[in-house]
Amino acid sequence: MSPKGAISRRCRLCVEKAALFYAPEPARLAYYWRCPSCGFIFLDPRFLPSRKAAVERYLLHDNTEESEGYVEYLQHFIETCIVPFAPVDRPVLDFGSGPHNPPVLTKLLAQRGYSCDCYDPLFAPTRAWRAKRYGCILLHEVAEHLPKPRHTFAQLPGLLDPGGILAIRTRFPPSESLDFGAWWYRMDSTHIAFYPPEAVEKFLKRLGFRLTISRRPDLLVFTAS
Repeated sequence: MSPKGAISRRCRLCVEKAALFYAPEPARLAYYWRCPSCGFIFLDPRFLPSRKAAVERYLLHDNTEESEGYVEYLQHFIETCIVPFAPVDRPVLDFGSGPHNPPVLTKLLAQRGYSCDCYDPLFAPTRAWRAKRYGCILLHEVAEHLPKPRHTFAQLPGLLDPGGILAIRTRFPPSESLDFGAWWYRMDSTHIAFYPPEAVEKFLKRLGFRLTISRRPDLLVFTAS
């Protein structure tokens, strides 16, 4: 049975009609929709965190150079998803770069010779990136925070060089609702969007991207045509 007051929703990625997927108890606190067509899962928009609550949650993250585990985590992303595909002589856009200035990911890329621009709607809201072209765009632990992923992803093809890459890191969700309900990644209040790799591939293919890497639990790389 649907939670009281649940409103039918369209998929926020492909706009097909979504079905209710998971409702915790009590359901008035939050519930989630899943698209039967593409598999995308999203938090009902009425339960999205406020801007203030989101900022407070982001500032709790210990994403600094002093965290050896975090640095290793980023280095794995760089070595798997960026270095094999992105030319050093073309700029990189760290889209959704987070609260640190400069972000650790940007500093690690600079050590490898990459020039990196940062954009974050809350912490680095410059719009200069809109007028540039990049060899690589990164969404590192960003996609799960997007309230309008369809709109965000649609901006990216025009920012990439032909043959440029889009590198994404976001945890792929369980396919069963009970597993999703117990999933640790869902528990972060700012994680509002969850992508099976097939959902991202299906959508980005329409935008002219081809899949280059899909690696569980959380890595995707696409190449622009």
